[in-house]
Amino acid sequence: MDAGPLTKLEAETRAQGLSVLRYEVWLDLTLPTHFQGRCTVTFRTQALALLWLDIDSQIYTELDHLEVSTHYQLRSSRLYLPELPAGQHSVTVKYVGKYRRNGTGLHRFTDPVDQSVYLYSYFCPYFARAVFPCFDQPDLKACLCLTVRVLSEWKVYSNVTVT
Repeated sequence: MDAGPLTKLEAETRAQGLSVLRYEVWLDLTLPTHFQGRCTVTFRTQALALLWLDIDSQIYTELDHLEVSTHYQLRSSRLYLPELPAGQHSVTVKYVGKYRRNGTGLHRFTDPVDQSVYLYSYFCPYFARAVFPCFDQPDLKACLCLTVRVLSEWKVYSNVTVT
């Protein structure tokens, strides 16, 4: 059964018991048909009976440095987590993503004139999950540390200061 888009009630419930501290995202963008990623999400939670990360794919998941049981696998763009005690936690997910052709998520385009490759991201309103696992709602803000592996001839631009 598809969970569908995030509802207002789901977003409100999740936001009441959760504060996201940091996303550490590593992306390999050197492959022509897909990208590989690893993301560690650090967050604080009150005891929540139902908590999930929004994501389109996964290969391997650790919760608080322990491999997550296959019972908590990806279903309908949601990675459901086991019930957690209140406190700070981290989830690490390794995954493979697909470049999109509709302008959402991570779009890859080869210019037919000069054969240059261009990538751009578009995460609104609910497409960050197509690039990395996250709590994909605008009221759950966090620091983002992004590391990318690209081809040597590429230039990488950002709208924030690169360190």
